[in-house]
Amino acid sequence: MPLRCTFMMSPILCVQEMLDVNLRGSLLVSREASRAMLRARTGSIVNIGSVIGSIGNSGQTAYAATKAGLMGLTRSLSQEVGSRNIRVNLVEPGFIDIGMTETLDEEDRNQYVVYFWTWAVDFTICSICSCAVVCG
Repeated sequence: MPLRCTFMMSPILCVQEMLDVNLRGSLLVSREASRAMLRARTGSIVNIGSVIGSIGNSGQTAYAATKAGLMGLTRSLSQEVGSRNIRVNLVEPGFIDIGMTETLDEEDRNQYVVYFWTWAVDFTICSICSCAVVCG
């Protein structure tokens, strides 16, 4: 899905795929992982969210909804299994320099960086991150 694609223009199959990958996949993996961790009496689950899930962004409604759902999943699961020595955390990177963002010109890229720093300065680790920094 392009960086800017309004919700009403998104084909429903694209929205469903985004829900399946970003939310349902994390839900199913977390469920199975937490079962094994409960038996082991220890463990850690780290979900990869997005600052867009916290602050929203025009043209990314479906994406923001999936990442906001992931935040709810992470918080609820941490309350459910936290007392059993299992940590559940969410990392919310800001702007990441990937193929989807390569088409933005310098001015647009800078606007995103300013936008993220304005709304989520406590969450971002660098102004424009590479995949190596985030996944490191």
